[in-house]
Amino acid sequence: MNNITIVQQIEELSVYANYLDESDQRKLVVWFELLRNALQSNDLNKSQRESLCRLMVAQCTPNRCKNAGAVLFYVPYALRCYFILGDFSEVNLKRMKDLYALLNPENLIEVLDCHFFFHQLFGFPKKLVRIIEDADKQSAQSSMDVKAFVFAIKQANTMTMGAINKFEYLPSIKSDSAWKKLPWLKWQLSTMKNIM
Repeated sequence: MNNITIVQQIEELSVYANYLDESDQRKLVVWFELLRNALQSNDLNKSQRESLCRLMVAQCTPNRCKNAGAVLFYVPYALRCYFILGDFSEVNLKRMKDLYALLNPENLIEVLDCHFFFHQLFGFPKKLVRIIEDADKQSAQSSMDVKAFVFAIKQANTMTMGAINKFEYLPSIKSDSAWKKLPWLKWQLSTMKNIM
């Protein structure tokens, strides 16, 4: 895939975003999946990735997610995009809090990075420790990759830079979802390292 194609994809997604409607959940899901496909490009540079993340946060709003159930799946990815972009204006912080409230509590390990960066940003250390302990218990019967991921978050919460730097080299958690195979952790870390 060449840069012209990526630029065209970003332009098309931007145009189609103007026609999205909560009442048509099928179109919303198709649009978000087209966004994912664009994010999967190996030729993506930082500026293009950030453009796609801006599209994500513009379309995956708290109100849209509440009103269109199918879009709830994309809430963790919208939060990750906020962390990637690093624009923590007052408006964005409010949207992040509203999106965070919509995270599915049953998939704790899958969204542990969202909890970690959210609580680092907003400063709820005791709540984060409880969340990490719950994830640690849930990971007891999981694969080594999952255990390593939870352990790295646990270590990073002690705020040792060595532990945070190890994030980048963690194996990705095996999943059927192509959304989860993207290097979200690495992308978030490049921005959030400066804030933590």
